[in-house]
Amino acid sequence: MQQTISRPGPNINSNNNGSPQKIIITAIALFALSGLIVGFAVGAVTRPPQATQPTPIVKASPIASQKATPTPQPVQKLPLGCPIISDPYDTGMADGATPYTIQAQAITVQGQPDTCPKGQPVQQAGVTCKLWLSHVPGNGKVSIPANALAKVDSLQQPVGGNDEVVGGLNFDPTTQQVQKCDSKGQVTWKFTIAPSVQHGSYYFVVLTDWDGAYSNWSWVPVSVKKNQG
Repeated sequence: MQQTISRPGPNINSNNNGSPQKIIITAIALFALSGLIVGFAVGAVTRPPQATQPTPIVKASPIASQKATPTPQPVQKLPLGCPIISDPYDTGMADGATPYTIQAQAITVQGQPDTCPKGQPVQQAGVTCKLWLSHVPGNGKVSIPANALAKVDSLQQPVGGNDEVVGGLNFDPTTQQVQKCDSKGQVTWKFTIAPSVQHGSYYFVVLTDWDGAYSNWSWVPVSVKKNQG
């Protein structure tokens, strides 16, 4: 009788746990795992170092040097001599229209300022100046009361007594009757002679006053005429 041997079906378990197929699969898996571990190790050793980011350099702002503010020196007031009047006019027209210009220079002197000796021009600011038209006094000399010079504010009022012609000069708005001399002690007036001024002989009087501490004045003659038209 012929015997037939049947191949086991797929659903039949084999009792051979150490089959060559399982051994091969396990070996391959272990080999692959060991290769992966070695690759990580080599990569960690041979990996190029990362580029170091440069540390930003912060420049310190320069500290501004603090310079000491110089203390302003007090103005040294000096005795005043008779101011110099330039561009005087021998005659003037009392028509309220003819323009005139007078300039003056404040002068400092050593000694007695009332003698009007030759002095040096003032080279600093602070001197107050005034111009006015005056009648010629009987003695021919203009005198100003001392109390009129005690305060500079009083110069806005008539300082020549009855000799001063109030409103005799109409001043340009840019050059007031009472104003400060510049840093060189110079001053300029622009004006016209009022029609109310009568024909006759007068003085142009210029006063310089240094904050009431020192003062002096001078004058020049002028013949005022009326418009005959």
